[in-house]
Amino acid sequence: MKKRNLKKISIIICLVLVVIITGCGKKKETQLTSAIKNTSISQKKVNSYRAKISVRSDSIEENYIVYNDSNKSYEINFIDNEEYETARIENGNTTVFDKGNNELNVKLKYDYTDTDLFLVGLDEVGETNYKEELIGKDTYKVYDFSVSSKTMNKILKPFNLSVEESGNCKVYINPDNQVYLIIYNFNNISASVSYTMIK
Repeated sequence: MKKRNLKKISIIICLVLVVIITGCGKKKETQLTSAIKNTSISQKKVNSYRAKISVRSDSIEENYIVYNDSNKSYEINFIDNEEYETARIENGNTTVFDKGNNELNVKLKYDYTDTDLFLVGLDEVGETNYKEELIGKDTYKVYDFSVSSKTMNKILKPFNLSVEESGNCKVYINPDNQVYLIIYNFNNISASVSYTMIK
């Protein structure tokens, strides 16, 4: 009788431990992680979007718009760029055009294709307070929090930039629970991206 009871108790303890371990291993989904899933092409929930990106530092100023289709096809429009106007990337092949739509034999300076990269780090933030802001007729949730230099260096890697200290991130979530705008500020480096036309 005692052996049978001990066996039952042992089984119950094992089951409880399994539940605790698996439950603790799962990261709780926050408003931001949910918004990332609803925005990221890499998460397979979104097929395409338009990303308007700006990266500025003492050494570079990059302003461009990427139409990203399934992380396979890209059209990149460069803003205020004297060298070239548009680049089209498909099946790994890049074609660059000038303002007169003439094809150029040039290589792009940086990798402009990883537009989901700017979402990196938002899921590292736990539950955090937000404010509401009216933009046009819609109310956006606005999050403001600190971001580590490690996270920011992942984002800046395609541009050969790096930071040594933590910085600030401001994120706007639209009424459809998608990331609309992200603004990163790190001393002399700033980066921003807005996601629209999400399909």
